[in-house]
Amino acid sequence: MGDPSRHGPRGGGTAFNLSALTGDERRGLVEGVFARVAERYDLMNDLMSGGLHRLWKDDLIAWLAPPKSAKPYRLIDVAGGTGDVAERFLEAGGAACEAVICDLSAEMLAVGQRRAKRKGLQRLRFVRANAEALPLKSGCADAYTIAFGIRNVSDRGRALAEAYRVLKPGGWLVLSEIAQGPNGAPDYPTPWARTAATSFLATPEATRRGLEAAGFAIVAARTTTEATLAYGARSRAIVERGEKPPQRSIGLIHGEVAAEAIANTASALADGRIVPIEIRCTKPR
Repeated sequence: MGDPSRHGPRGGGTAFNLSALTGDERRGLVEGVFARVAERYDLMNDLMSGGLHRLWKDDLIAWLAPPKSAKPYRLIDVAGGTGDVAERFLEAGGAACEAVICDLSAEMLAVGQRRAKRKGLQRLRFVRANAEALPLKSGCADAYTIAFGIRNVSDRGRALAEAYRVLKPGGWLVLSEIAQGPNGAPDYPTPWARTAATSFLATPEATRRGLEAAGFAIVAARTTTEATLAYGARSRAIVERGEKPPQRSIGLIHGEVAAEAIANTASALADGRIVPIEIRCTKPR
């Protein structure tokens, strides 16, 4: 959920208008940002989402429903970072499940590899790869996931075409993302962008059209706004009862705009200006 616009090419804090960059320039900038935050990425996600990213990723895996049978089942998790989605997949599925984590950032993958080794996780493979050109065989996967990563992809059409290519006929794609809501644009800053020029939110309808253009058949789509708002209300109540201190450390990530970014996100969720979405689709047989 990080904001590439906050960082110059050497991390100097210069704001960039990513919409003015070429695909290669945008990829390089995004890669550089994630390289710098790799060691603290999971903490950063907790702070920026108030822990909500865990809820969303749990929902994604529950919707995928990995099989517990003895039949081999392979997941490709793109923009998989440190591997938290793949880890959830292995925990939910049977012993024949395996996961390939693809990410553009070598540093993020290195953190994931160290964590997997520390936890004794098997059946994981880490591959440095661009979502637009995966170094994987056609028809090699039973499932493909991408959680809050498609908006950072320069050419979403190419990335979705690659997802279609690597899936077996009948394979599943499950996507989670923050989408542009029907009631106007959010106020900025937000946790993912300082300005509208560096926020690449698509509408749910545009995301669906992109998936269908790549050849996928949409099986189900849903928003998780109600669950997200309920989670936020429970978290605030815990803080108000004194059972948990407020997350003042979020200021370490957003600095002087931290409170404003969180307030803007909460109001945009409540007003329907942003919507967390999940889409499940299949590659037709």
